[in-house]
Amino acid sequence: MSGDEVKALLDNTWVLVAAVLVIFMQAGFAYVEAGLTRAKDVANILMKNLMDFVIGALAFFAVGFGLMFGAGGNDWIGTKLFFLGDVADPFVFNLNPATFFMF
Repeated sequence: MSGDEVKALLDNTWVLVAAVLVIFMQAGFAYVEAGLTRAKDVANILMKNLMDFVIGALAFFAVGFGLMFGAGGNDWIGTKLFFLGDVADPFVFNLNPATFFMF
């Protein structure tokens, strides 16, 4: 392996670890909310937190990523990469497109 390949591999690994840590923060928020509600409402709070994460991730996958990072359009809004279509590899900073999306 060359030095550039090792650097790209380490960059992807670090960004993926950071993304997993951020996702674990969602569980921490769920614990905080569960601790601040009555015992009978904990299941509802946990389900709301799970749905918040799932719906937010699906909306970002469908529309948000394309608006933020899609080429075309203008400097403010992108018009490509909706549903991660036509992603070039490597995308940004030697990152795999899936890793970049996950973060």
